[in-house]
Amino acid sequence: MNIFLSFRTGLILSAVSIAPFMLPLSAQAVEFTTTITVNKIVINDNGGELSADSVALFIDETSVTNGSSNSVSEGTHVVSETNPSGYTATFSGDCDASGNVTVVDGDNKTCTITNDDDAPVPTTGTLVVTKHVVNDNGGTNVAGDFTLLVHEEERYTLNLFQFATTRESGIRVTGSEEGESVDIYPGEYSVTESEWLRGEGVPNTYTPSFSEGCSGSIAAGQTITCIVTNSDPGSPAPSSGGGGGHILVDQAPLGGGGGSSPAPTPAPVPTPTPTPTPIVTPTAEPTPEPIVTPRVLGDTDVDASILTCRATEPESMIVTAGLEEILRTLNMARDARAEQVGASVLANVHGGDVVINNFASYGTYGTQHLGAGERAGVIDSYLRVYGHVPRSECDWQDALRIAKGLMPIVRVQEREAEAKTTFKVIYKREATVQERDEKTVWMMAYGLRPAVRSLPAERRAIRIYRSIFGHNPRNSGEWDTMRAIAYGGVPVPGFAIVGE
Repeated sequence: MNIFLSFRTGLILSAVSIAPFMLPLSAQAVEFTTTITVNKIVINDNGGELSADSVALFIDETSVTNGSSNSVSEGTHVVSETNPSGYTATFSGDCDASGNVTVVDGDNKTCTITNDDDAPVPTTGTLVVTKHVVNDNGGTNVAGDFTLLVHEEERYTLNLFQFATTRESGIRVTGSEEGESVDIYPGEYSVTESEWLRGEGVPNTYTPSFSEGCSGSIAAGQTITCIVTNSDPGSPAPSSGGGGGHILVDQAPLGGGGGSSPAPTPAPVPTPTPTPTPIVTPTAEPTPEPIVTPRVLGDTDVDASILTCRATEPESMIVTAGLEEILRTLNMARDARAEQVGASVLANVHGGDVVINNFASYGTYGTQHLGAGERAGVIDSYLRVYGHVPRSECDWQDALRIAKGLMPIVRVQEREAEAKTTFKVIYKREATVQERDEKTVWMMAYGLRPAVRSLPAERRAIRIYRSIFGHNPRNSGEWDTMRAIAYGGVPVPGFAIVGE
């Protein structure tokens, strides 16, 4: 033991009793702070809308705030978050790939969690449909004069609305030399050209040929190109006059009196006459009036070529056959009151069209669940979708499918795109291929009617529509949107589910 003498007090102190007071300050016991800071980064480069502050962060079981320093004990801790759907999380900084971080007394460590929104998983394939027109024989028609139909594989049928996208259905695509992209479901598909949807004045002699990509199978995320080529008709018939023409003899050109015509031997050269033949300007033949079938009682100037489509449902043929046939099919007697009601609901819209009046007044065997006003509304929906009222059996086939809640055979891509935009406004998200989403989009696009009406559901849907758009439905498109809210079964954010 060391002995020290205190000169001031004369006390003798041992080294043991004074040792603590002789230590430097740095060697004395100091309490160190150990912390972990959690930072959150969100990347929205694929359409995501997540914000950094909307995700809960944790150290072990304790909730922490983004960017704040948090005191922790010595040891290993786990940094985590509530995993946001549609995002991939990665850990960086002092955390390992699983969010684990080890600290000792005095450590101040930082972990960063980065959420990057996932690229959308493709649910459809893309078919690029290109129309190429070759006019090397005097033709003047262009790609836009032709209409193509993209047919998809049959998908499913719903209980409430017998939705069946069959191979008879088709997405209507206007011809384009640049190509039109069409999203179609994975599976078998085919492309055809519609003769009855050709532009005015396009002859049926434009025969189409289809590239390999115009039929087959497509996968989600796959892009396939279909090229449909139409060539104008062959060389015109030989003419009897004119100069500079030639005939072909064993494929060798010889001089002649005009026109082109194959012949086994040269034609004799006619002896010229001294008197010149006077030039007579031919009178143009009048354009023949289009042939109108008696079965189409709508517009009288319907091009007869539209009647070449496939009207496969007998009901569409009956509705255009005349009142007696309708009444016989329905086993009904003529009802003046029903006709008066039918005429009244159509008075300001489609009055005067016999077929439409009969449809509104009596309906068909598949549309008896609709009243006269509802059947008139079907015609309004058809007019909105296709730009004209039903005129042919093929038109009525689609009008009746709309009335019965079935997808029309001829689909309009533009209307479906508009419906998807409206869907996003109402439901605050993109429409998916989930069945209820699709049903809702189709109801908006085409005005498909429900099999059973629910007035309470429609009243609730009108209130929702007014809350979103600031007014009640005013036209056929807006009423079709209301019905989609009522019967689609998709919950509207902020409102109770309407309909099932």
